[in-house]
Amino acid sequence: DKNHRSMALDCLHRVVRFYLNVYADFQQRNRVWDYLDSVTSQLLTFLRKGLATQDVQHDKLVEFCVTIAESNLDFSMNHMILELLKQDSLNEAKVIGLRALLTIVMSPSNQLTGSDGFR
Repeated sequence: DKNHRSMALDCLHRVVRFYLNVYADFQQRNRVWDYLDSVTSQLLTFLRKGLATQDVQHDKLVEFCVTIAESNLDFSMNHMILELLKQDSLNEAKVIGLRALLTIVMSPSNQLTGSDGFR
């Protein structure tokens, strides 16, 4: 139901953030990647179908990328942002990917640790 998409995205974002903050450090890396892949593949499919039509939904997808990057930058870059920036992606997906990349690069935590690769 398109009336509940924003709420569903918000709830899913909260679950992913909780998982990354509480459980991810205690699990094997490949298990965390599998979990993140299962969530993000659904989000990318949702976006490819053109179902994210509102700005608030785009904002939430940017937040998803940033939340995952704070815990696992490699996964966020390779499995979300680069997928969003593919040439055959919808324009909305490209904008979301660019916004997420900009937010990650400009975040205070990355300016202090590990964003040298972007410079």
